[in-house]
Amino acid sequence: FALLHRALLPGLLGNIGIKSDEGDFYLGARGIKFYPFPGSGVDKKGLKWLVAAELAETTRLYARTLARIDPDWIEAAAGEVVQKNYFEPKWDRASGQVIASERVSLYGLTIVARRRISYSKIAPVEAHEIFANALAIGEVETTSAFYAYNLKLVKDVQALEDRARRNDVLVSEETVAAFYKARIPVEVSTRADLEKWLKAGAENELSLAPTERAELRASRDQTLRLSREQLMRHGAEAITEEQFPKTLKLGDFEVPVSYRFEPGHVMDGVTVRLPLALLNAVEDRYASWLIPGLWREKIAIYLKALPKAERGRVQPVPDTVTAFLELATPREKPLATAMLDFLGDYLNLKLPASTWDRIDMPAHLMVNFRVMDGEGNELAMGRDLVKLQDELGQIARMAFQGSDGALSTPTDIEKTGLTAWTIGTLPDGIPVKRAGRTVTAYPACVDEGKSVAVRLFETAREAEIAHRRGVVRLISLELKTQLRNFEKGPSGFNQSALQLKTAIPTDKLLADFLDTLADRAIIGDDPLPRDERAYRDQITRAKQRIPVVAEALGRTIAQVADAYAALQSSVRAAGPRANSVSATLLQGRDRLVYNGFLSATPWAQHQHLPRFLRALGKRLEKFMSMPEREVRHGPMVASYWARWLAEKERTGATASEALLQFRWLIEELHVSLFAQELKTPFPVSGKRLDKIWAETVVSVPRS
Repeated sequence: FALLHRALLPGLLGNIGIKSDEGDFYLGARGIKFYPFPGSGVDKKGLKWLVAAELAETTRLYARTLARIDPDWIEAAAGEVVQKNYFEPKWDRASGQVIASERVSLYGLTIVARRRISYSKIAPVEAHEIFANALAIGEVETTSAFYAYNLKLVKDVQALEDRARRNDVLVSEETVAAFYKARIPVEVSTRADLEKWLKAGAENELSLAPTERAELRASRDQTLRLSREQLMRHGAEAITEEQFPKTLKLGDFEVPVSYRFEPGHVMDGVTVRLPLALLNAVEDRYASWLIPGLWREKIAIYLKALPKAERGRVQPVPDTVTAFLELATPREKPLATAMLDFLGDYLNLKLPASTWDRIDMPAHLMVNFRVMDGEGNELAMGRDLVKLQDELGQIARMAFQGSDGALSTPTDIEKTGLTAWTIGTLPDGIPVKRAGRTVTAYPACVDEGKSVAVRLFETAREAEIAHRRGVVRLISLELKTQLRNFEKGPSGFNQSALQLKTAIPTDKLLADFLDTLADRAIIGDDPLPRDERAYRDQITRAKQRIPVVAEALGRTIAQVADAYAALQSSVRAAGPRANSVSATLLQGRDRLVYNGFLSATPWAQHQHLPRFLRALGKRLEKFMSMPEREVRHGPMVASYWARWLAEKERTGATASEALLQFRWLIEELHVSLFAQELKTPFPVSGKRLDKIWAETVVSVPRS
């Protein structure tokens, strides 16, 4: 019956219907609604499309003599009677052509709701325009030479915009599309058409020789090549390699730089690919200066963040920025430090190092570090260099020490198992190859317990710390006879150890004494030896100093132990009445006496430890007779300790020497307020501490 129904369909186009979703009726031509005649059985069959032999209207419009049809038959049966509408034309990258959706209807009845078609033959002019737009935005996948050339040129200009952080250099996509529209024939609107047109060149010019036809084909490619001038709104003369370099110096090495102008994006601004092995070697005096093209903006941010009273002194800001750049030596010191020096030296603005502690520096004005492993995988990314070094510092050190060896230096400079100086002259630094770059590594002796090794370090500071410990161990091994005289402690040690037993186990106190004795007697304040002659001279000095230092340490331990025991007795005697102050005093005691306190306390402060402990006892004594003194002075001292502890926690391992020394000023202030009779070696007051804190203590922010 299918053939019969298809044959009848052209004469019954007005009787076609589709089942409505809203009821048991069918929608037909020209908006009519009809129902299958009762008894036809159509409802039970559930036909989606049908055709009726006749439509008869009684109480309703009924369809009689019904047959199932396939909607695909209708379009062929109706021929030119159907109406076709086209919508949503767009470029299809995969097929390389402009496609659109086609809707087919018959007398208002939709028979094809959406069908994908090629749009080029339907609307060649519009398809050509869409094709040109696709070319302009890089959406056409073609191997044509002109296109690869143009895309690279566009990318180069976009890179200029990213570097300069401006979006007014590259011309609009509409301008590029107009370029293509004017040069590509209107009948070319697909990838295949384009490649055929380019290849054809002068195929029809039969009068030309083969070489001439090839030249003509090449000329078509040339006419489609954009020039740099056509792609740029202006010359961008300021966007130079000097202002926006392709590499950034972060120490004695350079790393590649990429630029992105996309505020809010994680990689907005300047991003460097930093090999893991070089992470610990990055110097802030280089990283904080960023790149020359962003100096003025970054410096202006600092100046605008000055306190209100000082801000007026740097107006107009652009002129101050210029003056700073004319006088400063870039990368000689961190940018913020250089600016504070400038403001102090040339504008007489003496500002504390904490001036920019809370500055809200835009992300694009801080280097974004992508830390990469040896296989090119990203391990971490961020703009906080200190945090990255904290998190990855250990594995970075392993990568540095386990990389591909030294250049222009003996390959055996790293040694192990040394018990005497057999290494000749140890250079301050040597060039080594790390992550494909020549950088400076810093050799140092390293304490390994029963022997010493020579290792390479990423920074001079790390090498110096390790070298001191290594030299102390090496000389200790050579002077073990002299040191053995004190292996049970100084004179009176057992009595002192008993007094301090509640705070420090005896074996820990003895170990601390021996470590401090070795460090102070062997090195003290002397420069670290780096050759055998200096090493031998150091041994001679150490032999003479060992008994003297041991005696001084023994005296300190005894006096500290006596003061510690006296304080303990005073606290017990004061009882519950002094509970409010006793807890504070015990905190102060524990900041002075703890496991390892001899090694941790600067040698110059050893002589003052007993006085600081006695001052705590004096404070308790005066509280018992004059509690108002505690109310007056206690909060002040507590505030300094809170400030110091907060800054110490914030800076961690990067704490400055000034911050470490400040805690001893707090101890002296405590003596002056609560135990004047014990005296201080110099005048001290809250005002003086505030001045020192503001001028030297708080670290300049890394940025």
